[in-house]
Amino acid sequence: MVAIKAKTTKKIAVKRGEVYLTRFDPLKKGKFKKIVKNTEIKDPHPAVVISNNIQNQKSSRITVVPFTHTLKPFYESWEVYSNFNNEKGKIMCDQVKNIDKKRIIKHLGTLDPKTLKEVERKILDGLELIKSLANEQLLLELARRIKTKELDWEKILAKIEEV
Repeated sequence: MVAIKAKTTKKIAVKRGEVYLTRFDPLKKGKFKKIVKNTEIKDPHPAVVISNNIQNQKSSRITVVPFTHTLKPFYESWEVYSNFNNEKGKIMCDQVKNIDKKRIIKHLGTLDPKTLKEVERKILDGLELIKSLANEQLLLELARRIKTKELDWEKILAKIEEV
């Protein structure tokens, strides 16, 4: 039997909705190797964390969506335009990535809740996650979350009234 040494991971208190300058180029023995193709994100870019806070706390990996300052439309159904930290850009929801926290360079701020919700919607729509669930499944999941108090029924009703 071979003994495996546990690797230490970068302990960063990452939270959903926070934005970090992040390295996207693939790592090769501690150095960046440029093997990114065509329209894939490369080089350091800002990225918003979309993974849940339990994963962010317990795992060495997080799920992020990168930003770009290139404003020309590419996949408009996947893009969310933003004015994060007074800089115009777009969030590329078609490039959801799971990365190691070691790729984080520095904290840049927190995305506003309205823009984060729009990112979530674009990802759900783009991956057809809502369409893939039957109405009964959605209702059962909603009921489970209300029962376990993950969702506040009164707030949900108030939002329905706003629509």
